[in-house]
Amino acid sequence: MHVAGAVVEPGVYRLREPARVADALDAAGGPSGDAVLEALNLARAVRDGEQLYVPDEEAVDAAGATPGDGAEAGGGARSGGGAQDERVDLNRADARTLEELPGVGEVTAAAIIEYREEHGPFATVEELAAISGIGEGTVERLRDEAVVR
Repeated sequence: MHVAGAVVEPGVYRLREPARVADALDAAGGPSGDAVLEALNLARAVRDGEQLYVPDEEAVDAAGATPGDGAEAGGGARSGGGAQDERVDLNRADARTLEELPGVGEVTAAAIIEYREEHGPFATVEELAAISGIGEGTVERLRDEAVVR
């Protein structure tokens, strides 16, 4: 597990399974003083090979989300930065925004949100392939249109 961002000791850690986000934070020495823990689901199970990014206040502000606004569950739309990065953030986009992606309709957008709520934030765009009904072709079309933050 790679723990990055606003933690005392960022790095790669081996965790005992089943591990949760809270366990990864502990392994990295805990959150730093400017960490925004409200942006994380501390109870979410983590997987080997995953990166956990702990945002600080600046990162949360740049993403256009604030603690408690539901950003992790899909409250935001596009990735932060406005015109600088217009890709859709799979971890924050609502259904309407997801439907703007090529090959994503109402049913697929709902499946993406359901998967995100059940399994936690996406670690990569390629993780979409784990969702029933999303094939490699769709994932390939989304590589340039979507991002995970």
